[in-house]
Amino acid sequence: SSSSISKELEAPKLESVSSVIKIAILSPSLMISLPNIFSLLSFIFFFNSIVLGIGLAMDAFSVSLANGMNEPCMKKKKMLFIAVVFGVFQGLMPLIGWFCVHTIATLFTSFTKFIPWIALVLLSFLGIKMLVEAFKDCEEEECCKKQGLMVILVQGVATSIDAVSVGFT
Repeated sequence: SSSSISKELEAPKLESVSSVIKIAILSPSLMISLPNIFSLLSFIFFFNSIVLGIGLAMDAFSVSLANGMNEPCMKKKKMLFIAVVFGVFQGLMPLIGWFCVHTIATLFTSFTKFIPWIALVLLSFLGIKMLVEAFKDCEEEECCKKQGLMVILVQGVATSIDAVSVGFT
């Protein structure tokens, strides 16, 4: 009888979080481990948030590297300003996305069938513009000028625009 109790208390093989919840709810003998399940879910949420944050920050990191290589003698004050601008936009954009979904999205339900076509036009325009600029001759001085306030703000928005989609979900 002690072996049947130990088999009953053995932790089953878990394939997903949903199986953990089902086992905890359906098996009264495993209700003791419910706090452990919430601990596991908290860890998974925390881990997913960290990985998502790292993924979203990669474009800002690469733009920062490009800015540093373009302007090797950049002052520390400007470096800090760029970091703050990118960080603020990375933090605000998911909130803006969440706000848009919960308030404004209901007004634009009639446009849902046009969204893929709008995206096609915008991305095609950007791709063609990038190709034209790549083959355009520019003087060395024009290509390596210092970035001003407006350029840094545009870079901050451009690198964090993908974070808006995180707010949508």
